[in-house]
Amino acid sequence: MSKKFTVLRLVALFFVFAVIMSCSKGSESVDAGEVKEIRLAHTLPQNHPVHQAYIKFSELVKEYTGGKYEIVIYPDAQLGNQTAAIQLTQSGGLEFVHMNAAILEGFEPIFTLINLPYIFKDYDHYTRVMTDPKIRELYEVLRSKNFIPIAHLEGGARSMYNKTRPIVTPADMKGLKIRVQESATHIEMIDLLGGSAVAMSPSEIYTALQQNVIDGAENNSPTFESQKHYEVTKYYSLTEHMRLSDFLAVGVPFWDTLTEEEQGQFLQAASEVSAEFSPVWNEGVATSDKILKDAGVTYNDVDQEAFRALVIPMHEEYGSKSPENAQWLEWVRSLEQ
Repeated sequence: MSKKFTVLRLVALFFVFAVIMSCSKGSESVDAGEVKEIRLAHTLPQNHPVHQAYIKFSELVKEYTGGKYEIVIYPDAQLGNQTAAIQLTQSGGLEFVHMNAAILEGFEPIFTLINLPYIFKDYDHYTRVMTDPKIRELYEVLRSKNFIPIAHLEGGARSMYNKTRPIVTPADMKGLKIRVQESATHIEMIDLLGGSAVAMSPSEIYTALQQNVIDGAENNSPTFESQKHYEVTKYYSLTEHMRLSDFLAVGVPFWDTLTEEEQGQFLQAASEVSAEFSPVWNEGVATSDKILKDAGVTYNDVDQEAFRALVIPMHEEYGSKSPENAQWLEWVRSLEQ
């Protein structure tokens, strides 16, 4: 590591520390009647539906706690990337953090469950699982990592997009280099479907598509549209292979300072925001779909059952790893209907 890089890293860490210290009230005890300021960080822009959801969350928290708690939101990765923000939450330097489902399996392998392709039969099945009270037992598994998800925010169905051809059957995946998140589950999925998985950060995708480093990627249509990938990629194939959630998580150092009543107030606010987010997200999907089609993107249906059949071994492998995994897998299947 160069000396210059080390200095720049120290400067960046000092900046984050300075921002946190400027809001230091959030972790201190307060006198009766004093407003306690707490922080929530995410990496998305302020015009994203997630940011608007967290504005609503802050309003509800203030209302339900009688003004005792006031949430300051830090969007646009102001407190660092997702990993850095999670680390701050774990250490008590930050109270709330937004995270995606893919990163959770890195903390606790049991969360591979909700990252498995085609683990949800359809949208209704996904909704039943993510709103079932038992999901909180799964969240609590992460307490040992010093943070706990308290609500999910819908992330839509992820489908394949590429610049070469429509994907209708798994045979059409052959030879295609597809970008995925840095997740063992996502990499294995692409390999089983016949493509070649390439893990890379979101910021690299556009250039990689331009320069033919990759042929395509997989994501929901709002992300496909907002990242402008449609400018260099014109085929969007509705594989709908994953339905992933984002999560609002709270740091255990902060959570354990709250009374049971206060925890209930935060949970109520989070639950309401989660429930209200689905129609907002679906409206965003419809808007993005129109923009993409108007820009010349070709949408096509696929043989989803053929894709599903190829990844079922991933489900069975997950269930075979432990009795606990098997129980969680059976729970998801029991809600399929």
